[in-house]
Formats: sequence, structure tokens, C-alpha cells
Amino acid sequence: RMKYRRLLLTILVTTIFLSSIGIGLKSQIEYPQAKVAFYALHVKFPLLSIPEPVLKGKEFYVIISGKDANSVASSKLESIYGSFEFKLTSITQVGENLYNLTFGPVVEVPDGLYNLTLVYKNGTAEVEPNSIWVISNFPKVVKLFAFGDVKTPTGAPYLYETIREMNLVNPTFAVFLGESVETPSISSAWKLFLGSYLMSNVPTYVVSGNHEYEGVGISDIYQLIFGPINYTIRIGDFQLVVLP
Repeated sequence: RMKYRRLLLTILVTTIFLSSIGIGLKSQIEYPQAKVAFYALHVKFPLLSIPEPVLKGKEFYVIISGKDANSVASSKLESIYGSFEFKLTSITQVGENLYNLTFGPVVEVPDGLYNLTLVYKNGTAEVEPNSIWVISNFPKVVKLFAFGDVKTPTGAPYLYETIREMNLVNPTFAVFLGESVETPSISSAWKLFLGSYLMSNVPTYVVSGNHEYEGVGISDIYQLIFGPINYTIRIGDFQLVVLP
């Protein structure tokens, strides 16, 4: 009977120990999440999917929709490198209900990827993350990092590890080749995708895949978050043409 009690006690202690390990492992595999926001609803360029390359000493441009362009007061660039404020220098209408805002010039700002914040006269602000890429010189040679097909929520571990490794490799810029979420109508998939994607310190240009579509020819959710399906961007002597 004594041996039987010792055996039960050993099993109980072992079970508690293994359970505690399980709890610890579970907490380690909880991947970052971010709030889902329609980043491309008002701001049309730059976007978190189409960062704007800005040469040191030059101005940068923001295209917004809506007639409230005159209510914008200033802008800020913020990242791990610091926070910098810029005055609005001009407003130009460039299309039906589209306005080009000019800020800058960008001086004494370290090279890197920045969040853009538009500051309005009424005190409100609008943030476009990872959308301004400040560089001293346009690249003559490109070290390109390409990845895709992560399909969150299932692929959240792969996206998280990819972003971490991409930051370590530090390429010139990256291209995400699509298949961001399994189903675009599931908010948890976008939360997990954005949670890791916004950890990037590398300017990343996004291509849509078939999993970004709710139906045949319908990608409304994707376009509200990331913006246009087709676009071009010039980076010095290089031009990226996205035609998925």
C-alpha cells in the first residue's frame, strides 16, 4: 500500500510538472496581433503596401481622398530612429476628389522605414504605418527579399519567423507575393497577419493573391486595408510593376 501511494504521488507530481510546461509552451506560441484598420480608405499613397522612397533633402507627397485636405495641419515621421515633424507646404488637386499634399523637405532624418502620421487642425491624427522609406541615395544594386503564401491564421508562425529573419538580413526592400490570409472575411486572420507584418523594418511592396478575394473579381476588404491591386513604383533606376 505504501508503494502504491508513492506511485500515485509520483504520477501526480509528474502530471503537474508536465502541465506547467504545457502552459509555458502555449504562451510562447501566441503570435502578435494588430487592430484591423482600413488604411487605404482615406490615404491613397503612400500605404503600408506601397512605401514611398524619399531621398534625404527632398520633399515627400501624400495623396488623400476627400475635400478635407485643407484641414491637414502637418505630418510626423516616427520609427525606432526617432520622431520628426514636417510642415504642409502645398495642396494640389490631382483628380476627382483626390488631393496631393506636399511635406518637407526631409533633412536630418536617419535612413529607414517610418510610420506617417497626418495631423489635422482639430487635433485628430491618421496613421499610415511603414509607409515612408527615407534613403540617402537610390540603390545601384538591389538585395531583394521575396516571400509569400503565409495564409494566416494557420501560417502565423511562418510569417512571424519570416519577418524576424528579414529584419536580420536587412535587404534593400522586400516584395510580399500574396496569399496573406486564408479567408479575407475572417478578422482574426488579418489581426495575425498585421501583427507580424507591422514588425518589419524593411520597406515591403505587397502583391495580392487569390486568397485576398472574397469572390470572383471581388477584393474589397484587401483593397480597403492594402490599397490598389495594380500599381507601379519607381525606386531610382528601378521600377516595380505589380500586375497580379
